[in-house]
Amino acid sequence: MPKLTIDGKEIEVEAGATVFTAAERLGVSIPHFCYHPKLSIAGNCRMCMVQIAGQPKPAISCATQAQEGMVVDTTGAEIREVRRRVLEFILINHPIDCPICDQAGECKLQEYYMSAGLHESRMPLADKVHKSKRVVFGEHVVYDAERCILCTRCVRFMSEVASSPELDVFGRGDHSYIDVADGGQLKSKYSANINDICPVGALTSRDFRFKCRVWYLKQTPTICPGCSQGCNVDLHHHQSVAYRYLPRENEAVNQCWMCDDGRMTYKSINAESRILLPMVKHTGRLEPVEWDDAIKFLLRELGRLFESDVAMRDIAGVASPHATLEESAYFAKFIRTVLGSEHLVAPPLTWQDGYADEFLIRADKTPNRKSLDLLGIAGTHDEAILTKLVRDTDDGKIKGWFLLDQSWMERFPDREMLTRALKQVALLVIIDSNMAPWTEMGQLVLPKVSFAEMDGVFINEHHRAQRIRMSFPPLGEAKSAWQIVAMIAKAMGKDGNFRATTAEDIVAELVSQERTCSGLSYEKIGLLGQPLA
Repeated sequence: MPKLTIDGKEIEVEAGATVFTAAERLGVSIPHFCYHPKLSIAGNCRMCMVQIAGQPKPAISCATQAQEGMVVDTTGAEIREVRRRVLEFILINHPIDCPICDQAGECKLQEYYMSAGLHESRMPLADKVHKSKRVVFGEHVVYDAERCILCTRCVRFMSEVASSPELDVFGRGDHSYIDVADGGQLKSKYSANINDICPVGALTSRDFRFKCRVWYLKQTPTICPGCSQGCNVDLHHHQSVAYRYLPRENEAVNQCWMCDDGRMTYKSINAESRILLPMVKHTGRLEPVEWDDAIKFLLRELGRLFESDVAMRDIAGVASPHATLEESAYFAKFIRTVLGSEHLVAPPLTWQDGYADEFLIRADKTPNRKSLDLLGIAGTHDEAILTKLVRDTDDGKIKGWFLLDQSWMERFPDREMLTRALKQVALLVIIDSNMAPWTEMGQLVLPKVSFAEMDGVFINEHHRAQRIRMSFPPLGEAKSAWQIVAMIAKAMGKDGNFRATTAEDIVAELVSQERTCSGLSYEKIGLLGQPLA
């Protein structure tokens, strides 16, 4: 294992490690454009040059292997001048349109110019080479060839990570540019990642362009709710508006990537369909009310049902694999202990769209099905169970529903039977964050927070427990589902087992019980004895 010295600090690295990697481990930051830790070495930007004692010329640190006894200088006057000249060359034909560039605020060209450039341009704007601008590469990507520095990160990503070699370099010399190889548009479901790794403003997101300047954005570490992979992401938001997801590095889950579909799941947070107030049905229409009035309405309806010889056990609960572990736990407790009902089921995996690949996309498009398995909620892997509940409801055996999620309903095999069943139930309580085609059928609709407005736990398909975190306070009068059922239980005088004040309190309750269901245990998913990811 070679030892080398970088800026006066000695470090030992494994054989084959590069000077750049060694510097990173020492906390020495070397400017770079084309290098990316998850891509092959291109060595074409020349920005990461360092001076190595005994060598006549500077060397690119990303492609130079560390050798025993090397003495490396990354900050001396000579190497700073080399970087200044490299940066001047890179900027020769750049349009210098920073004020209108959507990359402003997170652009490496800007950062390195301020730290390593500060040169006077010797190229008049009128003499710069002009190229295509605002070229649509696909659903998620816009390309500006004038800003492109040809680092080829995007080309290498599409080939090496996305396994979809759709991009290439065309032209020669200062007329070179990036384009889709077949002249069409990007088809990969990972195409938006090239926006993230582009170090300049050449590739920008069609969805995020000009929505908000990045220096206004706050970011909260959380988990993508798009499928059971549970990719680690940062939600970028400003004034309680979500603007984008960006992947967050976690080698055990998603490395530093995410799929395009997952990126778009943030849109439900801002959607006009958000349910922000409780609603009760009066004269055939849902009308907004205060929480106290909504709870009183529910108690009246339950009282009316029980006076007509309908027992609480005749009311069913449909749980949700989109809900957090804490929400599912309290919902299950409410159905089982407060209502005393055995009719607690969940929508099955088979009603998902089924598309999956060998990288990050999973067939299960829900983030937390394993929590339902852990809590012993039936139906997650057997569609006959929920189908039977619908049939029993249609036959009049089930008199009411508490529904925690509506997304599965569009995929129910017999929608006519489902519609008929829900029309005849005496009580349909919907707890959800967004309106859906089925919402108008509810007698009582209670606003649930989105995944950006609460803390909680998702358990991915590999049994890894991960936290989602509150990015901003709940919109409107929305509450988490565990708060809602606890409020109802209290109004019914049965709140003895619903005393949690935080999501962490519920996890502590579950751990103390040490439940084991369907082959899962709290120890296996990492809820015992160690902090959550």
